[in-house]
Amino acid sequence: MSFLHEPPVDRRGNSPDELDALLRDFFRAEMPQPWPEPSLPETRRVLPLPPSPARPWMRVRSRIALAASVGLLLTGSLLLPFTVSPGDRPVDHEILSGSLKGRPFTPLKDKKVRTHDGKEFEQKEFLHEGKDGTEFRIELYPR
Repeated sequence: MSFLHEPPVDRRGNSPDELDALLRDFFRAEMPQPWPEPSLPETRRVLPLPPSPARPWMRVRSRIALAASVGLLLTGSLLLPFTVSPGDRPVDHEILSGSLKGRPFTPLKDKKVRTHDGKEFEQKEFLHEGKDGTEFRIELYPR
């Protein structure tokens, strides 16, 4: 064997190659010489099975099942677009379509918020998509 680096040495100072050689010699000594012939079982003549009677309905049944599954698959894929009504689809906001890029901050929504001590504020949310990424701003105004 050739190594890029020297193989490690065990505690006794033996290299792995020496250990491999010792183990190989030991196991080869344990093998019988000459190798015994295998004892094969007696061969018996086996008769083939009689041919099964022709069943044409089996072939037809499997083809009908295949045709039905392909028909259901095609019908389902054709009917799927009609199952979703326009009201179920998400609204295509300007934010989602990416048409806000390059614009100044665009107001999203305004709402009234109240802190735990009872003070009321008007909360305004803005979105700005620029070259450096998207910025989301929340401003609070006392009421």
